[in-house]
Amino acid sequence: MSNKTLSIVNIVISLVLIVAVVFLFLNKPKANTADSSSEIQDSSANAKVDLMNPNDSIAVNFSDLKVVYINTDTLWNQYEFVTNTLKNLEREQTRLQSAYESKMMKLEKDYTEYMEKGKANMLTLKQQQEMETSLEKQQLEIKQLEDEVTNKLIVRKQELNQQINDTILAFLNRYRVINGYDVIFQHSYLSGILTATPQIDITNDVVGKLNSEYRNFKK
Repeated sequence: MSNKTLSIVNIVISLVLIVAVVFLFLNKPKANTADSSSEIQDSSANAKVDLMNPNDSIAVNFSDLKVVYINTDTLWNQYEFVTNTLKNLEREQTRLQSAYESKMMKLEKDYTEYMEKGKANMLTLKQQQEMETSLEKQQLEIKQLEDEVTNKLIVRKQELNQQINDTILAFLNRYRVINGYDVIFQHSYLSGILTATPQIDITNDVVGKLNSEYRNFKK
């Protein structure tokens, strides 16, 4: 058989195979696209249903909430416990500051004396060294006292603020339960609540009752 004849046979066989593959592909059973589509739609619908029906335990009807607010700026200015506490803190600060200033005045006096005697050649070498040592010791004590005063005032202020806040919060927890409020908001200058109806402002009532409790406690 010639080469030309073999080439023709190979071409014919290739064509037959291609036709067979195309035939099988066209007659392959198709997936039920309608069923798949309906399943997708059903699952989407179920998802929508789930989203549209949240858990009843976390659903809140805000129209039923009893909400009030307190102007904390006014509360802080008119609560007698705060006023008296700040006065006590000022007195303590004055006392500590006075002790610090007394040491500073003594240091300045001793330093002036040291300079005057030194210029007048009234000090021996030993006396000069002793005065310099004393001045250095006083400087160190003043620096330590300055740090001590600063730290004492910071700690004392934090303690008093914590005491005031604890007192107010303890009262508000009782006040909220007694009056049946759900939420008590804090309102101050440029706070989260920028404006609200005056009808739900309970500041004056809270301040009055807080001051009454404080006076009874002092007695």
